[in-house]
Amino acid sequence: MRPNETVTYGILKPEWVKEGVPTVRVTEMKTGVIDIAALPHCNPVRAAKFEKTRLVPGDLLVSKDGTIGKTAFVPPELAGGNITQHMLRFPITDLVDRFFVRLIIDAPFCQAWMVGETKGVALQGVNVGDFRRMPIPLRQSIWKVGANPSPLPTSSLPSEKQLEEMIVAAPAILDDQWMLIGRQIQTGSGGVIDLLAVAPDGSLVLIELKRDRTPREVVAQALDYASYVAGLKPEGVADIYSAFAPGRDLAADFKARFGETLDEDTLNESHQIVVVAASLDDSTERIVGYLSERDIPINVLFFQVFADGEERLLSRAWLINSAETQANAVSATPGTKEPWNGEFYVNFGHGLTRAWNEAVQYGFISGGGGSWYSGSLSLLNVGDRIWVKAPKHGFVGVGRVTAKSVRAIDFKLPTAAGDQPALEVLKGATYHREFANDLDRSEYFVAVRWLDTVPLEKAAQEVGFFGNQNTVVRPASPKWRHTIERLKQIFTKWDSQ
Repeated sequence: MRPNETVTYGILKPEWVKEGVPTVRVTEMKTGVIDIAALPHCNPVRAAKFEKTRLVPGDLLVSKDGTIGKTAFVPPELAGGNITQHMLRFPITDLVDRFFVRLIIDAPFCQAWMVGETKGVALQGVNVGDFRRMPIPLRQSIWKVGANPSPLPTSSLPSEKQLEEMIVAAPAILDDQWMLIGRQIQTGSGGVIDLLAVAPDGSLVLIELKRDRTPREVVAQALDYASYVAGLKPEGVADIYSAFAPGRDLAADFKARFGETLDEDTLNESHQIVVVAASLDDSTERIVGYLSERDIPINVLFFQVFADGEERLLSRAWLINSAETQANAVSATPGTKEPWNGEFYVNFGHGLTRAWNEAVQYGFISGGGGSWYSGSLSLLNVGDRIWVKAPKHGFVGVGRVTAKSVRAIDFKLPTAAGDQPALEVLKGATYHREFANDLDRSEYFVAVRWLDTVPLEKAAQEVGFFGNQNTVVRPASPKWRHTIERLKQIFTKWDSQ
């Protein structure tokens, strides 16, 4: 999606007038095109309240209620128009082939997925939140820049063994916030795990290359290996690292890599599964999507190779938003579980890189320095309630999200001189200014309307409170419920308007 935009529905209870804003309904979607002549017009005053779905040529429209899954692009004539609440607008970024996105949504896999997500009796439809997590595999392309741009032809690696060697040499190929700790690990039951990594919070990442196995076999095998990883104790993880890096110390290298002390109590408290493949069949994509929707932390990383003369270039894309998999890994932590209560836990790392007093003054939370720290901010939607903890201090505030996450260079703050770039206004910390032009390592901001806050010295922290190192978490545990119940007694304005 384009920066600071998301998939959303249109005008609720439109007021029809003879002349006004042309508004697309499901009935005007005709086999991939919009019947412009038949469009009704909405009162401009009413339509102005739904600026978020103001149409831009090239946007993809998808019907979500009634006849579900009809698609069409917005033609130039409908610039400035709008849609009803039964339609969705996909503001597709120019970095992605919009025709391919539409082709995928029209394909049997996504059409069947939508049918499976349908709810309602009188009027059946799919919730916008479900559409936002629709698994869409990406086709990648690389073009040469010039007066006559041309696409690079696709190619392949001689073997997946070469891919494994490349990953070991440069683990950032997978994720720049994972540290490899094991390779070709014997499970004790005849299996061999290709690669094992650790994330900044001490969770483990099981990485399986497809090799010559069928797609369904590799998913089944990865799940089998995950049962082995789940049983690893801290000493077992340390032994694996000793075999991978003889003479090195896991705790010392973890500290050097992430700047944090490795906590044995949280090491391997959770794990996720990543399958690395060039392609998967439809049935396997459905299996992975099904497991992910039920909070099983599994994902697929697609690699594609391109030829540029004698050189070979590698590109990658996730089947599912990696932030979702990271969140599922936390939710899948062993122990007593209960349904998530809809309240988000947020880590705000006050210090050199960000300042709590400025977050309170200007109304925001932020995270950055790597996709592992900023990616989970994308889980937050407008209206979500967040409970913010400052590590080494305690809980310092509760608020409501007012906008989706946005990169630092695009985030503006209200000042006496009008809205100004955040990086020019904020002086109390670095906010990773050195990475401002780096998509992965940049700081990302989420605008917040604070309901109740306290300074750091009055932070709330008690024995039994929930804690986690991820930036945004959807906890599903009695400890989180207890924490929320207690915090509502401390932050008495938690439900203020």
